[in-house]
Amino acid sequence: MIEIKACGSFLNLNEDGYIIKKANKSLIQKDWQPIVDETINFYKDNVDGLTSVYIRGSVAKGLAEKNISDLDSFFISNKPIEVDEAAEDNFNNYVKNKYSYNLGVEIFGGTQESIVKRRKHNKPSMFHELIKTQSVCVFGQDHSDQLAPLKLIEMSGPLKSLHKTIKVAKEELNGNNNKEDIKELCTWIMKKIVRSGFELYQEKEQKWTRDLYPCYDVFRNYQPNNADVMKQILFLALNPTDQTEVIINNLDLSIESIKLEEAYV
Repeated sequence: MIEIKACGSFLNLNEDGYIIKKANKSLIQKDWQPIVDETINFYKDNVDGLTSVYIRGSVAKGLAEKNISDLDSFFISNKPIEVDEAAEDNFNNYVKNKYSYNLGVEIFGGTQESIVKRRKHNKPSMFHELIKTQSVCVFGQDHSDQLAPLKLIEMSGPLKSLHKTIKVAKEELNGNNNKEDIKELCTWIMKKIVRSGFELYQEKEQKWTRDLYPCYDVFRNYQPNNADVMKQILFLALNPTDQTEVIINNLDLSIESIKLEEAYV
């Protein structure tokens, strides 16, 4: 069981209101560097046209916690490509067995064109956001200097689509007997809820984070009466269950108890 622990950090804003990135290659902790190297080699072997590898999250900020953190990574290539799912699973099994303190490696990517492609309402792309505010390049071309800085209003978040996301999660759970799939769904939706709780107040806080504990901590300061509900959501994000009824009950409880009205407009 992973205990809820005060860890993680915020990204602050500069005097012009732009998000200040903390990720830096020099901050990668000694115990996590071999996993970074293994991940780079995995991409080299499995991504044709590879141009860049980035890491983000706690490892990129030097804040990784053993038996709590995973390694968030992504690649950029010069042409569209999907990583073989079996190769990804084999790599994750290998890494988790060799480095037992690491919970796994997130594998995904995009193309150079996807970095500059705008999203709905002309917002920057997900890769623009990740590279400019949260990630450090550990292999190949670093695109960060070519990208414009970002303000809070330009950052994506799960809040506005939370109602739809919860509905999708329930549909995916209905009749699902795959225990590992159910646990993955549990982690996915519970993280969305915890981050939505922070997103309600990020403009008031004038800072940004995806780290779960800081999200929970801000939420409970604004909604102390609902802190226990959000704490249980956070617990399930860290310790996913394969019991469908437990997940659905907590999803319903979050809707009823947590004031996420802005997610339903």
